[in-house]
Amino acid sequence: MPDPRMFTDKSVRYVPSQAVWLISGEGVKSPKTFYLAAVFKPNRTTTEMYDHPKFKNAAYGNGYIFGESITLNGLPWFEKLKTEQQNFRGGLFEIKDSKVIDELRNFAGVHAL
Repeated sequence: MPDPRMFTDKSVRYVPSQAVWLISGEGVKSPKTFYLAAVFKPNRTTTEMYDHPKFKNAAYGNGYIFGESITLNGLPWFEKLKTEQQNFRGGLFEIKDSKVIDELRNFAGVHAL
């Protein structure tokens, strides 16, 4: 299984010091089904490399890939996060609410990151 990774046009300068939570929205129409797709601690980043054809920056690391096994829809804390982040249209963003991070860790069963 490949290591978790993410691609973005946003800066990845500070990403190695953070846990990255990848949330996937699946479906063409609203409402989408949202999943906790992966969590990882980046140990390598690239900038202006286009490791992905559409995005110039990337982060790679060690962690867990969950795919579509952890559904987030309907959870009160997730619905609030989704609203605050405009359904994640902005891509990479920092989660500043420690309660949300605790909830993500609980759902993922991950406490080491």
